[in-house]
Amino acid sequence: MITCGIDPGLTNTGIAVMSGRELVFSETLKVRGLTIHEVKTYFEVLQNKYEIERTGVERFASYRGVTSSDTENLLMFIGILISYMPSPQLVRAIDWKVQLSHKLYVEGFRNKAKSLDKTFSKDAAEFLLGKKLKSHHECDAVLLGYWRSLQEDASIKL
Repeated sequence: MITCGIDPGLTNTGIAVMSGRELVFSETLKVRGLTIHEVKTYFEVLQNKYEIERTGVERFASYRGVTSSDTENLLMFIGILISYMPSPQLVRAIDWKVQLSHKLYVEGFRNKAKSLDKTFSKDAAEFLLGKKLKSHHECDAVLLGYWRSLQEDASIKL
């Protein structure tokens, strides 16, 4: 099964296409300045090229109830993503990271960080793949793509 993980941001968006634990493609897409049409076309090409079946998208959650002038734009960007990607599932970071950290712990991963922050994402993605990635956005996207591949496998407990 081919899945896609997306860590959306208005400046940089992490994208990873996964086949189980195998990384098929990843990048940090610079989205600032792209038009809606360009974003739509990019994700349509990505979907068609890799025949993605499921998508995990980290949803926006304000921190301590604080929003900014970019909040509305980020929400619209996420809306574009979920309208063009197959079987999208929006999920809060705290939800997917907790579930995945338990699974990776059973496999031998130990979180050096005191929380489920960028350090956790970097270390967990590198543990999963056995190699380094360029950005924390890509790390989150890899983990989201892998998490999404586990969602409907009844033999795997999250």
